[in-house]
Amino acid sequence: MRERFSLLRLLGHTGDIVKKPWIIALVAVVVLCCGGGGIVTFLLVRAGMDVMADAKAYGDQSVTAICTNWDASALSSRATPELIAQNPDGTLEGIVQTMKVVGPMKSIESSSIGGIEAKSATGGKPFTQAEYKATILCEKSKVDVKLTILKRDGKWEILNVNFQEVK
Repeated sequence: MRERFSLLRLLGHTGDIVKKPWIIALVAVVVLCCGGGGIVTFLLVRAGMDVMADAKAYGDQSVTAICTNWDASALSSRATPELIAQNPDGTLEGIVQTMKVVGPMKSIESSSIGGIEAKSATGGKPFTQAEYKATILCEKSKVDVKLTILKRDGKWEILNVNFQEVK
């Protein structure tokens, strides 16, 4: 008669599992590791979803504030120091002024977060960077909006901005 394969028999189990306490310890460690790993994974995914929702809400609010009447001060107040330094002498205001030809924004047709990265600058504070994209409907045309937004010290700001009229 042929014997059936048994993991316990392979490990030397003779019928009394109490005689092999290392088997109980091994099973306990495996169960705890799998359970702990599952909980950590769940918490990380949940935190990532919260950050994405927060970034999307900030992007939507910023686009609404800037594009409803093409308000340069709304962009300037949300810009990072880096964006302001890269665009001196009213460049940001000029970008917003050129977009006035499409008319005021009527609605956001779609918006999304393309990706989120947690980063740390050398010698600086850690930050979160997100790529926000939206298509907005204006009075005369549609516009694709791309924002690179940063969250530093608990505050979202715009690092990069791009408006492109859809023809």
